[in-house]
Amino acid sequence: FSKAGFRAPQLYDALALSCASRLNDFDAKQISTLAWAYARAGRLDREPLRTALVQQVNERCISRSFSAQSLSNIAWSFAKPEHNAARCEDVLDSVAAAAMELGLSEFTDQGLANLAWSCARTPRRGPEAERLVSKVTQASSTRLHEFGPQACANLLWAAATCDAAQDLDVSAVSSSLERNVPKMTAQQISMVCWAGAVAGIQPDPPALSALWRTARSRLDEFG
Repeated sequence: FSKAGFRAPQLYDALALSCASRLNDFDAKQISTLAWAYARAGRLDREPLRTALVQQVNERCISRSFSAQSLSNIAWSFAKPEHNAARCEDVLDSVAAAAMELGLSEFTDQGLANLAWSCARTPRRGPEAERLVSKVTQASSTRLHEFGPQACANLLWAAATCDAAQDLDVSAVSSSLERNVPKMTAQQISMVCWAGAVAGIQPDPPALSALWRTARSRLDEFG
């Protein structure tokens, strides 16, 4: 239902009440999927499900039950812009610690970007989340050739927001931008420009030229 954009508030509320008391019976992937579904539906801040999910996420992060994909999905779900009331800070340090112990090489490009983006979206992030942003930024510098447009934009925005841009390899950033900018949305282009202005990220001339050409050709898409 969530993936299809199906809106049924009463159904979601009824399922939330049913699931909240039974999460012990869910495996780690199911916990992650449930959080993702309710985030997509705009209802992750609903109680008692939110509190029950927070407890399960923290416990299972300690027991290292989550895969890389599940950790990335959970971080994204609790940090999703429409759901600030979900209070990502309640789970983020646990997710960060579990991700670093699992190893950042286990994450896809989008998974790494989602982790960094989630930390940046959480003003009251703790020390483990701060450490995660730095480690993700360092790890991503050698893998930017794998990054697509969304992952590239999210990573640069998160690095600038969390004051971690100094860990980026500017040459790798430039190559990634030159390849990805023509495929970026207007919002993603604005995120890249903001990151450059705030953090002093200075891509090389070919990357700047690609950014300028693409932005100029799509001015009508900017708000």
